[in-house]
Amino acid sequence: MLNGKRRELSHLQVTPALDAMGKKSVFLGKATKRDATARCLTSNADVGEVGAGAKMKLVVNMIMTSMLTAFSEGMALASSAGLQISDLLDVVDSGAIASPMFKLKGPLMDQGKYDPAFPLKHARKDINLALLLASQHGDSSSYCPVCMIAYTDLDLPVSAAASQQYLKAEAKGAADLDFSAVHQNYQESGKTELRNK
Repeated sequence: MLNGKRRELSHLQVTPALDAMGKKSVFLGKATKRDATARCLTSNADVGEVGAGAKMKLVVNMIMTSMLTAFSEGMALASSAGLQISDLLDVVDSGAIASPMFKLKGPLMDQGKYDPAFPLKHARKDINLALLLASQHGDSSSYCPVCMIAYTDLDLPVSAAASQQYLKAEAKGAADLDFSAVHQNYQESGKTELRNK
């Protein structure tokens, strides 16, 4: 974490590269008056106090990994139903669920190319940390009427199921491939080792 002029300089140096990759520059935590110049030059999101940025990262990565798992299932179903994946990608891209991630990852997944941009082992770690976070920050209003014990865990069954798919892919050898290699669970269920074409 950088403060003041060092933070401004870092953002000035890094923002063009992030913008070229289609990434959004994000400020984490509360800004100071000295950050005003950098705030004007980059897109930003003030996500709160110290630690909020790490929690936000976990939430975003949990959403991303769950989305990609569902997308993989859709691709597998389309393929097994005799539909062309290229047609599926076109339909998805033209509708309400269009996503830059689907547009980027879909064709690569269809070709079995998993050059790591975000290693699957890190995606699995983040989704599991998000599930742990949920167990600590749930709805405290739910309680057992018999024992009168309040529960604080937030149930996230979709993310829990996605986590199992990432664990399965990692066990098959995809840990160092891109997180989109979770798709191989649906395409090569009989194989024991994943590969990067």
